[in-house]
Amino acid sequence: MKNQSKLKPGDIILADSFCDCKTNVKLTKKDDMGWWGYVTLPKDLKCLSNNEVKLKKTDETFVFDFHIIKIIRKS
Repeated sequence: MKNQSKLKPGDIILADSFCDCKTNVKLTKKDDMGWWGYVTLPKDLKCLSNNEVKLKKTDETFVFDFHIIKIIRKS
């Protein structure tokens, strides 16, 4: 996504991953190279699990800036 400055905590984004799963992530806090957040949809957790990424709904994950595809919903 070109304009990263529009993002803020609470936004839900569509993000790519290193295991080729596109996931919806609710952002919680900004870091130097990306964002921390939670995967919001069970189907996304299942896709990650099928690719050997074991996450629970309560596990926080990191999304690099270059993996952000678009904003799904603004907070």
